[in-house]
Amino acid sequence: MDREEFIKRYSYETDLVGIDLSGADLRGLGFDGDMSAANLSDANLEGADLGSVELCDANLSGANLRNAILDDIDFSGANLTGSDLSGVRMHQASFNNAILKDVNLSGADLLQTVFDSADLRSANLSEAFLDETFFYNTNLSNANLMGAKYLSERRLKGAILCNTIMPDGSIRNDGCREMRENNY
Repeated sequence: MDREEFIKRYSYETDLVGIDLSGADLRGLGFDGDMSAANLSDANLEGADLGSVELCDANLSGANLRNAILDDIDFSGANLTGSDLSGVRMHQASFNNAILKDVNLSGADLLQTVFDSADLRSANLSEAFLDETFFYNTNLSNANLMGAKYLSERRLKGAILCNTIMPDGSIRNDGCREMRENNY
C-alpha cells in the first residue's frame, strides 16, 4: 500500500487493530489510536509520529523507524526483530515481553522507557540516552551499550548480561549462566 492510498482509506480511522501494512511506505505520517496486532513488518515509518499509539502484539520486524517519534507507546508483546530505531525519540514507552533481537537503537532518546522481560539480544544501544530507562529481567546478551548515557546499575535488576558491551567499553558476563539455564 502506498502513502496516498493509506491516507485516502484510513485518514479518519483510529481503530486499526490487526491492519496489514507490511512493506508500506508511511514515512513522515502521523498516527493516532489502536494498532494492536498490526502487521508493520518491513514498513518504512522513518520520521513518523506514532506518539500514544497502541502497538501491543504488533509485528514491526524489519521496519524502518529511524528518527520517528514514539512517545507513550505500548509495545507489549510486539516483535521488532531487526528493526532500525536509530535516532528515535521514545519517552515513556513500554516494552513488556517484547522481542527486539538485532534491533538498532543507536543514538535513541529512551527517557523513562521500560523494558520488562524483553529480549534485546544483540541489540545496538550505542550512544543511546538512557535516563530513567529500566531493563528489568531483560536479556541484553551480546548487546552493545558503548557510549550510552545515564545507564544505572539499579535499572538493570534481573537483566541478563552476557558478552554485553557496557557504556565504558567493558564486557559484562555475569548473566551467562542464566542464559544457558533458560536455553537462550
